Amino acid sequence: MKFNLRSLFPYFVLPLLFLSGCDLTPTPNSNSLIVDLVSPRTSTVVWPQSPYVLAAQAYTQGGGNQPVHITFYANDQMIGAVDSSTGSEAVLKWTPPAVGAYSIQAKVQANSQSASSKAIQMCILNIDTSQGFRLWGYGYSGPCVLPPASTSQAAVTLTPAAKPASLSYSNNCPSNVGPTIINFQIKVNDPGNRVAFIDVKYMGQNYALKSPLVIDGTSQNDVYDSVVLNETSVASDGTKIYTGSTEDLGPISSTTLAGANAGIEWWVRAMKSTGVSRDQLLVEDGPYTIPIGPCTPPAVTPVQ
Repeated sequence: MKFNLRSLFPYFVLPLLFLSGCDLTPTPNSNSLIVDLVSPRTSTVVWPQSPYVLAAQAYTQGGGNQPVHITFYANDQMIGAVDSSTGSEAVLKWTPPAVGAYSIQAKVQANSQSASSKAIQMCILNIDTSQGFRLWGYGYSGPCVLPPASTSQAAVTLTPAAKPASLSYSNNCPSNVGPTIINFQIKVNDPGNRVAFIDVKYMGQNYALKSPLVIDGTSQNDVYDSVVLNETSVASDGTKIYTGSTEDLGPISSTTLAGANAGIEWWVRAMKSTGVSRDQLLVEDGPYTIPIGPCTPPAVTPVQ
């Protein structure tokens, strides 16, 4: 038998009023209505003057479907609102007005209840996009303001690595292999402190139908993308270590690759801090290839 606390309410309200004189005006149970940011879901990097699709989803702990009003905020300033329902994504296209850091948050209202999402940092870097750069940078937590350009002419060298060394797709196997995450580690020898940031661009061969977290008007089958890395440590010899990972490749399946051998090509790029057109790329190394092949079906043990 489950007790209903609401049925007991009249029996203890009056004594509390008599003893304390407190204002017992009911307040909404903020835990019963919840809203989460779907995009961005982790700290991210985008380029300036480009529309970005914000998305949030509201739901209630008790389930069910009800209309909700979701408002999006950047640095505590409202940037737009969408009427939606619990269980459905509310989507808002937003163009960041200037470079820098933005704290993105969603708030939901339904009847007398309200709730707020966790705030996520979005970093708009001053990048010359005329070179065709595309930067998603999920998980980037570095500075959102590029350092002053260095006048040094010292050579910059890169030592890249990626894990896993190879990938496989589902071919007569129980399930798809994924979601696919590639972890990059780049050692950067930069004695002149010329590197402003490091990113990895990647392109799948015969790897189509990936589902990006954010759609900026490009084709769903566009397999070229990039990720901005974080400077995570400095070696004893002064070499800087940058790390990061992809989060948007999705599962790899035999239906995607149609049984063909394939691979993901990737390049590492060191960028310098300058806004001069076609003069921001400092060093590019690659391509490197992560091969993709059929997975090995598990052995079937005969029934004795």
